[in-house]
Amino acid sequence: MKCPNCENAIDDKAISCEWCEINLQTFEAEQKAEAIRLAKEKEEALRKAEEMRLAKEKEEAEQRRLAKEKEEELRKAEAVKLAKEREEAEQRRLTREKEEKEKAEKRAEEVEFVREEIEQQDYVNATTIEPIPTSSKKQLTRSTTNRKIFGICGGLGEYYNVSPTTIRIIFCFATFFYGIGVVVYLVQLLRIPENKMPSR
Repeated sequence: MKCPNCENAIDDKAISCEWCEINLQTFEAEQKAEAIRLAKEKEEALRKAEEMRLAKEKEEAEQRRLAKEKEEELRKAEAVKLAKEREEAEQRRLTREKEEKEKAEKRAEEVEFVREEIEQQDYVNATTIEPIPTSSKKQLTRSTTNRKIFGICGGLGEYYNVSPTTIRIIFCFATFFYGIGVVVYLVQLLRIPENKMPSR
């Protein structure tokens, strides 16, 4: 057989090698012990590698869980934001409808007030006997002959010697600027009396 250390030929029943002078039994025991130590070190290394792998998987799972929780929080925050925006939009819509309703009621009250004033003025004009004018001076009155609604444009045309159609067009254009034409027309309706003179 050969020496396990120097690989020289020795006797099969020899206890020690005559070449390297080692005890074969001791050498074999040391070799077995070294093999056991290496096996244990390898097993320990594998165990540590497995622990590291499990720790890494656990860390990745924790990161995925945190990312999922963060995504859920962002989704909830977005849902809350959208709900708040819808609520604000609904409140603005209700506020706008309320303002429009108040404006409509105010316009209705103004129209009713003007109508009552007109009726009262017409009643006063109907019950009042006006003296026959002795002066030939032209007076601004509401026309009774050239009229479409209350004779305002016709009276202004007769007073300024202008076509009533031109004045009506001016009032129509003024109406588009915040209703100025309507306001001026109603004011003139209260200020200008109706022409009681018979038409010639």
